[in-house]
Amino acid sequence: MADRTQQPWRPPGWLDQVNAWIQDKLKEKGIRLTGPTEQYHLRPWSTVLRIPTTQGDVYFKAPGPVLVHEAALTQALSEWRPDCILSPLAVQLERGWMLLPDGGTRLRDVVRAGGDSRPWETVLPVYAALQMDIVSHREELHALGVPDRRLALLPSQFEGLLRDEQVLGINQANGLTRDELERLSERVPALTAICQELARHDIPESLGHQDLSDGNIFVRDDHAIFFDWGDASITHPFFSMRAVVVSVETTLDLKEGPAPVPLRDAYLDPWTRRIAREDLLMAFELAQRIWMIPTALAWHRVVSSLQAEERDEYANRVRWLLKEFLDAEE
Repeated sequence: MADRTQQPWRPPGWLDQVNAWIQDKLKEKGIRLTGPTEQYHLRPWSTVLRIPTTQGDVYFKAPGPVLVHEAALTQALSEWRPDCILSPLAVQLERGWMLLPDGGTRLRDVVRAGGDSRPWETVLPVYAALQMDIVSHREELHALGVPDRRLALLPSQFEGLLRDEQVLGINQANGLTRDELERLSERVPALTAICQELARHDIPESLGHQDLSDGNIFVRDDHAIFFDWGDASITHPFFSMRAVVVSVETTLDLKEGPAPVPLRDAYLDPWTRRIAREDLLMAFELAQRIWMIPTALAWHRVVSSLQAEERDEYANRVRWLLKEFLDAEE
């Protein structure tokens, strides 16, 4: 069994293997290197290299073992919806390697330039339509290794997370207190009830991008291109909107609050072709109460795979989300 804490870019000789693979794949496409490779991005769970070429910069991404499925997922999404997915130039599925083109301007730059969230209002209907299209591919998503966080599974997965006292840092500096852990445990019945009520609205579960921030969306010719699917899961589609709300607040330096009505409505509009608006609004309100839970589970999956020092550094991401759930319920 592979070591889930192993970072494949650490062993000597790894970069030589990567460069040989990159050059081989670029040669197949008639693209030549014009400069040295540089490490553009490094996190304990993935790394990205930037490669200058005769056709502009291209990017190589390598994940840690726990996120290796992202390459297969990205490839599949680019086949199902090539109009709004950053399509890889090449993939190596066993290692999860991807060679990606430059996607252009990030939505973050557009939002900052305009000073408001209106650019999201054209992006969100595209994302909602993508989710609706992906519903028919749920079994294929399972086969690709995408984590399953459907409503029926969330309460038990939440309980499992609460048993990991090492990541939660119980009664440690920056960790949760024992009292907070007990209060979270007491919320399991409430979480279960909300999941059941949300399920009764019959909104089909689909692929959810748990990090749908303005940094993970390109805008090309006024059209949205989505990428960075490592945190995605099969879950209630509305949960993706949490990352949107946080992204808007962060980029525009706004106070924390519920989803802005224009963004909520822009996202829900495509769903009104299938489901009554009244049901959608009630479901959205329910989703807001628990949409931090799938994100906490996504972070826990990554953090628990890290080596001890790095796990301690990033465990706060899980703890903050659990405290957000407590605050929302109380």
